[in-house]
Amino acid sequence: RTGGFRYLAGNPGTLEIYGTLHTSGINVSFDNPVNYRAFDFTNPSERNASIFVEGGSITLNRDLLPDASSATFPNQVLGLLAQNNIEQLTNNAMGIFYAGGRFRTQGNQRTLGTVVTNEFCTTSAGGSQCNAGQQAEVTYVPTMGNIPVAAQIPEDTIIASFKIMSYERR
Repeated sequence: RTGGFRYLAGNPGTLEIYGTLHTSGINVSFDNPVNYRAFDFTNPSERNASIFVEGGSITLNRDLLPDASSATFPNQVLGLLAQNNIEQLTNNAMGIFYAGGRFRTQGNQRTLGTVVTNEFCTTSAGGSQCNAGQQAEVTYVPTMGNIPVAAQIPEDTIIASFKIMSYERR
């Protein structure tokens, strides 16, 4: 339990991640509902881990939630980091999400956690357009110090700035 992952089949399945799972040149897709258990690589008593997809994208086709029998969110955090895009095509997702390209969710879906991305869309998941938003629910949940290593900002980094643009059309 000092690195890697283990998947236990079921409905939902259980995905245990130990540290940072680093993949390169592939796309990762969650096609079954998953409850995750996250364990820090250096200290398994810490409840955070990451899946880092270098050169690819992540698609959430089914719910991704923490295994509440193990620890609740934000005391247990899974970071999903994709160099390209993250598509949320499911009703519920909880974690820290980083997409170097686009994070997209759609109407009547819930995202809880932190989303960092170059382009944020709340409509047409799976499509190529990023138009006006639908009734997607995105709730920022601060994870305080419980941030996976792969999602941490290096201490010598210049303070980041950001702009939030959001609107609702009725």
